Amino acid sequence: MRKQYLALVWGAPRLPRGLIDDPIGRHPTQRKRMAVQARGRAARTRYEVCERFADVSLIRAYPETGRTHQIRVHCAALGCPIVADALYARPRAAPALALNRQALHAEAIEFRHPVSGEPLRLEAPLAPDFAAALAALGCKSLTSQGPFTSVHGGPSARHGVGK
Repeated sequence: MRKQYLALVWGAPRLPRGLIDDPIGRHPTQRKRMAVQARGRAARTRYEVCERFADVSLIRAYPETGRTHQIRVHCAALGCPIVADALYARPRAAPALALNRQALHAEAIEFRHPVSGEPLRLEAPLAPDFAAALAALGCKSLTSQGPFTSVHGGPSARHGVGK
């Protein structure tokens, strides 16, 4: 199974694509939060920057594992928390972005049909508020080098605990 997400994040990752390979566990004092922890469970998220704007960037994230809040925790650990994420980002004013929720969208999922084994890809259209935020930023396109393939393989940045 492969998953593909879009996210608006504060700032921009240092490199245009990479792998965040940081284990995730329950936050030691804030029980509703997860955190990067050396003793956490393995968690890997590949990402690519789709477009950079003045204060935010649009990224695609491809989680390889399925930890609770994984993309949110990994983006925050990268120094680029998700816009309007009340749990993992400090409050900031996002001019012209009327988002009252985290700027994270489950864009697509791929898996094999359980009976036929045929590969299936399901895509979800952008929610109106997310689409409006992208339009307000002047987003040019949502293309990448190919769904799921552009960040799987080839040279990339590697982030992670102790790396």
